[in-house]
Amino acid sequence: MHRNLSTLFREICSAVLILLAGSSSSLIGSASDYNISGSGSGELLLTIEINDSSPAFSGSYNYDLQDISIPPITTPWKVTGAKTGYSYDLPGIHMPDKPNNFTVAVQEVKNLNIGLKKLQGSYERIWITTQVVANEKGLATTTSDLLSPGIYHVKIFGDAAENATQVNLTMTLVKKIIVSGPFNLSLNTTGFPEGDYSVTMKAINGSFQLDEIAMEDLSL
Repeated sequence: MHRNLSTLFREICSAVLILLAGSSSSLIGSASDYNISGSGSGELLLTIEINDSSPAFSGSYNYDLQDISIPPITTPWKVTGAKTGYSYDLPGIHMPDKPNNFTVAVQEVKNLNIGLKKLQGSYERIWITTQVVANEKGLATTTSDLLSPGIYHVKIFGDAAENATQVNLTMTLVKKIIVSGPFNLSLNTTGFPEGDYSVTMKAINGSFQLDEIAMEDLSL
């Protein structure tokens, strides 16, 4: 499947953000490989969202995600770390350290627990666990912008809300992309839940001009 999302950006005025017409591509099912290519000069916002549901058994829910990549990028890149986060440089692309938001949200729950373990060859770091109590609507959410790049084992679990038969999970990754000429960005979401995937690219400043953008699901 190939979605060619070509459009020409026009600057309306400096106070108005220019949006990329037809800039989103929603892919349903277990697709794991995506390619985004184009050319231009300016800033884009990349948002990857995964929505999935899990049955609630005996009042609890559980996700065990192994060998997921943070960020889920397979294009060769160079990373620069600092106290404020991690920036990435790829051919024709710079990703600054902010935003680097990785958000997990669950609905129909009492609480959310996340366990992270970074895998580094034969060496494994200890589990780092966070707990969030749900609000009165049964929503629990947490965001981190300081996850270091690498391969992770992630456990998401907790107590379901009273009488809930399933728990709805949303995972969202947001990155800014600064483009300077032709670019090609390959994504791989292997290990993440099989659910509804949305990969969105959007212009976020008025000076951005994009000649062409193409988004391709490589798994089909």
